[in-house]
Amino acid sequence: MNSTQVREHPKYHLLLATVQRHKGDMEKAKKTLEKALGLVKSINSESSSQKGARGGANVMDFNNSDKASLYLELMAVFRALGNYEEANGLMQQALQEFKVCE
Repeated sequence: MNSTQVREHPKYHLLLATVQRHKGDMEKAKKTLEKALGLVKSINSESSSQKGARGGANVMDFNNSDKASLYLELMAVFRALGNYEEANGLMQQALQEFKVCE
C-alpha cells in the first residue's frame, strides 16, 4: 500500500480525526470524520458491485468495530460543537446500520 492509498483509507481519517479532536480542533475533526464516513459508504457500494476490484481501501480492512468507532467519534465531535440534532441523527443512522448486525 502506497502513501496515496493510505490517505484514501477510512482508518487513516479516523485516526487523524481522533488526534484532531483531542487537540481541540473540532471543525477539522468533523470534516475528516465526514470524509471517512463517505469513504466507508463508497467502499461498501463498490464492494457490492465489484467484489473487491478496487486498488485502494478494501471493505474487509474496515470492520464493524471500526465503523462503530467512526460513528462514536463523529457523535462526540457534534456534541462538542453543540450540534445535538446532528448527533442524534447520526445515532439513528448508526442504529439502523447496526440493527442488521444483531
